[in-house]
Amino acid sequence: MKWLFESEIEDLKIIFRDTGFILMALGFFAALPAVVSLLYAEFISAGVFLVTAFLFIGLGYFFEAGVSEEKSGSNKHAVLSVGLTWVIAVLLGSIPFQFIMHPLDALFESTAGFTTTGFTMMTNVIEVDRGILFWRALEPFLGAVLFIVSFLALSKSFESDSEIGFKERIRDLAVKVSKVYLAFLFVGVLLFLLSGTTIFESFGYSLTSVSTGGFSVNGSLAALNNPRAVVVSLLLTVLGSLNVLLIFKVLEGDVGEILKNAEALGGILLVSFGVLAMQFTQGDFNQEMYHFFSAVTTSGFMGVDAPTLSSWGEFYKAVLVFAMLIGGSVYSSAGGFKIHRIAVLLKSLYWRVIALLPDRNIVSKKIHNIEDLVLSDEDILRVYTYVASFLLLFGFSGLIVSSYGYPVLDSFFESTSALSNVGLSVGIVSPVMPVGLKILFIFDMLLGRLEIMAFIGLIIYFTSKLKAVTIGR
Repeated sequence: MKWLFESEIEDLKIIFRDTGFILMALGFFAALPAVVSLLYAEFISAGVFLVTAFLFIGLGYFFEAGVSEEKSGSNKHAVLSVGLTWVIAVLLGSIPFQFIMHPLDALFESTAGFTTTGFTMMTNVIEVDRGILFWRALEPFLGAVLFIVSFLALSKSFESDSEIGFKERIRDLAVKVSKVYLAFLFVGVLLFLLSGTTIFESFGYSLTSVSTGGFSVNGSLAALNNPRAVVVSLLLTVLGSLNVLLIFKVLEGDVGEILKNAEALGGILLVSFGVLAMQFTQGDFNQEMYHFFSAVTTSGFMGVDAPTLSSWGEFYKAVLVFAMLIGGSVYSSAGGFKIHRIAVLLKSLYWRVIALLPDRNIVSKKIHNIEDLVLSDEDILRVYTYVASFLLLFGFSGLIVSSYGYPVLDSFFESTSALSNVGLSVGIVSPVMPVGLKILFIFDMLLGRLEIMAFIGLIIYFTSKLKAVTIGR
């Protein structure tokens, strides 16, 4: 550390401390699959999960040790803590999968879980231990809650001298958000049981539905051959794709917020577009609308296999790419641009046109999402920057995939599914796909989940510090 200034060392301590707090919390949940394993007499898996939980808690405790709680970090520290948490969680979360698949595939599976993408390297889910399948279903749920809580905590800027730091914000918000998601989970388990699924399937599909994760616990949701269970899953994925602040409003009795909320109205328009687009496609309307909802909510559940989905025509695949790009709401587990950003983009274009008119010099830049938001030029610029960055990654990733010889539309379909954390596939993602594409999609999933800047910032920050330590300034 001789090449790091004292202030930089303090920055690192704060980043690691706040990361440690979250890792210790994840460690507690990482022990839950051990209980499931013991119930099914899977003793080796139970031991693996206890070791995994110990590593989460031990590393978290190590990060927290020696850093005073009085040292409160700023927004910049918090962004890096969130990014670092995700990277470590994905790495440690892959340990149970290492015992049943190749290390890179295990890392891919864990990334798909924590980012709520739902891509999978598993070829025969039925033969996998129940404890591992439960962990695979729990990862998206933990990732969803962590994502929502983290970005809510970061939604309002704070400095190092703030009375309430990132750790305190995380703790308070985690309680509120967890109550809502645990309530959805409880209702989901009950509805799945009433639909005729087993207890294990009810818990598994409730976890992966409300988190918009899309993992299955018995091969696929379609394998249940249970239309009622599919409807329950669809209901939970829609709830999971809604802005949690909107859910808070409705639970407080303000149902009218739905009729004036920009994202809610945008979602209705998006579904209307889907209904209209299905009039020009070739497949079954119900199946096609189901997969359209799967794309918009970014749950990635598939009611058919990849070749069948691909056979529904180029136009339908293009519609799904469009839906996946837009995604669900902000402060939800959904991925994509988010409907709020699209609403800001469209309204900013309107404001720009109005400002050109000779009798309209002053334009009020307001949009209603939970409350009336007056947007500054900086707010609008951030939206444009994010969308532009996403589209650049979309183009770059799609071209790389197509360079391996895959059809262009299929390549962009799969890249969109990874970047938007969806999990729908036309068959490219599989255990036998090239190693280069596995690595590419791992980065795509992390970039999409951390909304690009946090992950890129994390790489730049720690690369610069590593450079200073190894070769000097």
